[in-house]
Amino acid sequence: MKSKKDLITTLEDTLVKQFRNLQTLITTTQDERKALTNADLKALMKIVENKEDILDNLELIEESRRMTTEQLCNMEGLPEGNWSISALFKTLDPTVATRLSNLQDGIIKLVDEARNINMGNNAIAKARTDAIHATQAFLLSFYQSPVSYQPVGVPQARSMLISDLDHRV
Repeated sequence: MKSKKDLITTLEDTLVKQFRNLQTLITTTQDERKALTNADLKALMKIVENKEDILDNLELIEESRRMTTEQLCNMEGLPEGNWSISALFKTLDPTVATRLSNLQDGIIKLVDEARNINMGNNAIAKARTDAIHATQAFLLSFYQSPVSYQPVGVPQARSMLISDLDHRV
């Protein structure tokens, strides 16, 4: 079993990795916005693949952070329902707690920034998709007859069925 000092070092390293990966995610998401704006599908596909890799890595880092936090909380004797990094700060040396708290605050800010950029990208993608669908519907309207279409010379009141019967007689 690791010592408290080793666990704190592991937690700090994990938070730094999470912070750096979130910075990479934000950069990638900004690149995604440029590709969406320029309608660069080739670049967008590559960016999405990179983004998926970053998100997978962030998931692994988050699991590592959670496990380390739980081990430290257990070591500090915190009640199991209160195992969080914030609760842990109260039991640590103030210098270490401040350092970890600053990292956590930075991570929270980066998550908010990434979420905001993603929401904007989603709006751009939806607007582009809606425009494509509208264009497609417009073009298809040239090839489809309107519902009230009647052959030339047939009064509007007569149905297509009656018109078809008249031609057989």
